[in-house]
Amino acid sequence: MPEAAVGVERRRAALPGDAPALDDGMPVGELHQALDGAIAAFLSDQRARMAGLAPASARLVDLVELAVASGGKRLRPMLCYSAYRAAGGAHGPEILNASGSLELLHTFAILHDDVMDQATLRRGRPALHRRLADERRAGGRAEDADVFGVSVAVLAGDLALVLSDAMLTSSGFDAAALARALPSLEQMRRQAIAGQYLDLAQAGGPPAGAADAVLIGRLKTAGYSVEGPIAVGAALAAAPEELRSALCGYGAAVGEAFFLRDELLGLFGDPEATGKDADSDLRRGKPTSLMADALARSGPADRELLLGRWGDPGATVEELAALRAAVASTGALGAAAESIPNLEIEANDVRCSHASAVGPIDPDQLYYLETRGVPPDVAERLIVFGFFEDAIDRLAFSAGAERLRSAVARKFDSRRCCHPDEAAAKAAARLRSA
Repeated sequence: MPEAAVGVERRRAALPGDAPALDDGMPVGELHQALDGAIAAFLSDQRARMAGLAPASARLVDLVELAVASGGKRLRPMLCYSAYRAAGGAHGPEILNASGSLELLHTFAILHDDVMDQATLRRGRPALHRRLADERRAGGRAEDADVFGVSVAVLAGDLALVLSDAMLTSSGFDAAALARALPSLEQMRRQAIAGQYLDLAQAGGPPAGAADAVLIGRLKTAGYSVEGPIAVGAALAAAPEELRSALCGYGAAVGEAFFLRDELLGLFGDPEATGKDADSDLRRGKPTSLMADALARSGPADRELLLGRWGDPGATVEELAALRAAVASTGALGAAAESIPNLEIEANDVRCSHASAVGPIDPDQLYYLETRGVPPDVAERLIVFGFFEDAIDRLAFSAGAERLRSAVARKFDSRRCCHPDEAAAKAAARLRSA
């Protein structure tokens, strides 16, 4: 079973066979498929429009579709949809289209990001600019293959941004709803661009301080990937201020957990599991809060190793392994890993404290929980923001945590140096409670 579906199936198994669907007849586990269907239908129409301009240019739409279809967890569409539903919006093609537009926005971001980062892999496959360059070489045009690959990947990213706007404006929402959502969407885009600029400007230079590294993570990952999509969905549903505040508070805690998890996987993740090159960020000296914390905690020997290998484009695999071990021995890795479940608690506290803002509780779900001994007030709190749970499974605390556990448990101790086997056992034990 795909890992993103594990949490959905786990909760479905906990419900009786005739448990109500959450999406007006569509089980939550099918949301990913519905979003993909909306995107595919939209791109089919856009392919015809591009072909009408110039038949060959339709290939750019094919490249956008290839990037979308190559994988991904649909985090941003899932969160936008979830916020809209939590705010009382009805399931329908309008919200599927609006949420799907955020996947096209993300496609723009990753295509450009891979070019800027000179990435080799994306979702376990060659990054688009690399693939295009290889195809150009295979066709006998080696002299300009790399430039061609970069140029066409940038154009495909540009088109994805244009199509993101088009999919939102043609989603079926009225002008008032779109106007409510636009400020949050603009802020989300600004955050991604500002964070990427800081990332590029500081990469390879003196290590960023903790505050700067955290700011980059909050802009590029927490704000753009979590808080922004939640705010867009809430705005489309015309959520009242109390509920918008609850959703934003929830998103802030989840977003911070997400960027911490992203950093951990970026440094210690298995490329076969994450689909990303595990060493490129270290070789280019990408600023992260994890590295900043490791430097702040390090003694002279570890600090010398960290500064000597981080940002070294010629570092060997063995030298990067030593760098990772040094990060682990400082305690920074364990501190970050332990922060994730604490942030989950914070997010759940927000959910519980704003239960009254959500509105009516599904009586069938409430009855089911009460018949199993859950007090009514606790049952209501468990259902609050229930639409987020499946999105969060894709994000930080369930299926994602499994990936984190397997990546981290191999080789580090979070608080002090010890034998690798002992370190792995301790790390795994801590993370199992996440």
